[in-house]
Parts: sequence; structure tokens; C-alpha cells
Amino acid sequence: MDFERRPFRLQAFSTANTVVKAKFDTSEIINLFHETLNSQLEKKGLAQHKGESGAQIIIRGNVVSVDEGNRWLRYFLTFLGGKTVFEVEGEVLVNGVPAGELHSVKKSGIGVFGGNSQGLLKNNARAAAKDITGQVIQVLRKSQP
Repeated sequence: MDFERRPFRLQAFSTANTVVKAKFDTSEIINLFHETLNSQLEKKGLAQHKGESGAQIIIRGNVVSVDEGNRWLRYFLTFLGGKTVFEVEGEVLVNGVPAGELHSVKKSGIGVFGGNSQGLLKNNARAAAKDITGQVIQVLRKSQP
């Protein structure tokens, strides 16, 4: 569906209450989520609006959790434990009115020698951004007259 380059504003998903279970700085993973989400929305025909006002569509939310899991468990119990987890939730506002809720949880548990937690979380963040993009498009389709 063509959204005729309708302007949207992507507010950075808040990390104020994020549950972080990682021994490294997760800001790179969260930034990757935002970058991927923005580029996916633009691919779907929306145009990013840089100003403070004027955007018909606002997308905002929270990063709920970032968990690096346990590499040892991923290596020895591949399908049972140690998964990395990236979870986000949010909402879409159209003309200032809530139009729909967003939620995505992505988990990874397979990698060479248990997988690098940062690499797995980056994959999770990209997948969550693609999932949220699909949800945004569904919300916008339902909200169109």
C-alpha cells in the first residue's frame, strides 16, 4: 500500500525502565533497532518528518528488555536455554489519537560455539524493527478512511 510519503516522526524508544541483563553497553543495539525501524518505515512509503510538529503519524515506545542470555547454556543446551532476548513495545498515534499498540519479542539461541551475545542481539533488534514496521503498516491500514 502506498502511503504517499505521509510524514511520520519516530520518537526514540525510551530506555528509562529497560531491564538490561548484559555485561556490555547495549546502546549500540538499541541504536541499530532505531536505524533499522526508520529505514524499514521509509521503504514502506512513509517519509520521516524531522520537525517537532506537522507529522500526522507518531511512533513511540519503550525498550522493555535486553538480555544477553547465557552462552554456555546456548552451547550445551542449544534448544533449551540461554537465549538472547530483545523486547519492545509502543504505540502509533495518527493526528494525535492512539491508533494501535505495538509489541515484539525476539529471541535467539543458536550460534557457533553458543553464539556471540552482541551479534545475536543485533539480529534480534533488526528482526524486532521489521516486526514493528509490519505492525505499524497494519495499524495505518486500519486507520485509513
